[in-house]
Amino acid sequence: MIQFQNIQKSFRVADRDVPALQGIDLEIEAGEVFGIIGHSGAGKSTLVRLINLLERPSAGQVLIDNIDVTALSASALRAMRQNIGMIFQHFNLLASKTVTENIAWPLKIAGWEAAAIAPRVREMIARVGLQEHAHKYPAQLSGGQKQRVGIARALATRPKILLCDEATSALDPQTTRSVLDLLADINRELRLTIVLITHEMDVVRRICDRVAVLDGGRVVELGPVAEVFLHPKHPTTRGFVFEAEHVDETEQYDDFAHVPGRLVRLTFTGDTTYAPLLGEVARDTGIDFSILAGRIDRIKDTPYGQLTVAFSAGDIDAALAQLSARGLSVEELR
Repeated sequence: MIQFQNIQKSFRVADRDVPALQGIDLEIEAGEVFGIIGHSGAGKSTLVRLINLLERPSAGQVLIDNIDVTALSASALRAMRQNIGMIFQHFNLLASKTVTENIAWPLKIAGWEAAAIAPRVREMIARVGLQEHAHKYPAQLSGGQKQRVGIARALATRPKILLCDEATSALDPQTTRSVLDLLADINRELRLTIVLITHEMDVVRRICDRVAVLDGGRVVELGPVAEVFLHPKHPTTRGFVFEAEHVDETEQYDDFAHVPGRLVRLTFTGDTTYAPLLGEVARDTGIDFSILAGRIDRIKDTPYGQLTVAFSAGDIDAALAQLSARGLSVEELR
């Protein structure tokens, strides 16, 4: 659906070129929710703005449905942009227009006939659950309601792609969950391709299928969210993951320094998450174990669990082999 081919992007600052993106190669599949995560200044906002050419690359190509959008004429580019919706961190609603008028605005710009606009706006208002607020102004809405207006407005022209630029960063945790649930529903029902940029790994974990981690304008890690979240390799990724889990990895291992035995991280996914595998293996191999830390949660629709366990006594090697054979990821920490 979307391809970045050897993308370079620099900005001119004080008579010198400052690189923002360096050699980006990415492919985003049709119908997936693709996350782009990075710290401030990593280049994620610049990258997503290349999709609808709000920013142009200094070098490289951006392809949508195998069409090089960087080569389009002005009129063809305007037509292409009607297939791309965008929602923003700070909503960007027109303060002088009602909810209905805000959602109708892109349809008017796109040249829809008045008779077609009204039913489409009503459909979108119902889709985001704002029927009681149709004639209110943005100042009368909560942050979550404003973002729902932004989503409805972005979807009004029936785009194929939805870009989300830090769409939940200005919202409280409960409202963030409701907005992410709405986006997940939209993705499932419409098979809409969603590109979501964020600096919060918990947002990626909740909604995305795959994720790219940016650092210094480069992709430093890329893959399915479950793999990246549960087995982060790059230090930047590990920082995001442990921040999402409210864990300081260094301090945690210091706390375990006095615990005897072999320190192991076990990762359960899917059905194994709720199975009594550890107890069964302990009985088979005669091991003793202490659970030092753990978490059970979900990555999108998949349950997972991670335990940090100290094994002592018994046949530890046999226990680890059995756990691995039963589908667990076994990582020795000490």
